Amino acid sequence: MAKVYVIVKVDVCDGDEEVTIIGTYTDKDKAQRKFKSEVKKEKDENENWDEDSAAFDDFIDTDTEFCCWEDGYFCQNHTYIMLEEQKVK
Repeated sequence: MAKVYVIVKVDVCDGDEEVTIIGTYTDKDKAQRKFKSEVKKEKDENENWDEDSAAFDDFIDTDTEFCCWEDGYFCQNHTYIMLEEQKVK
């Protein structure tokens, strides 16, 4: 069965959620490069990515997931990016 790799970004700002499909790839390496590029951009631009935040140790930063948030306000203000493998049916 064929597989695709999907990059999804969820932004929550002041409680409003926006879900964006950044891309769908058949090549895992291309998807991984794009995912890393998006995470780097997010780290550079997102004010919640703060190493001095009390929540910093709980932030997610792996090869397939990234998540940061405003300390104490996860539900209202966070960013989540994931790279997920999906089977094509």
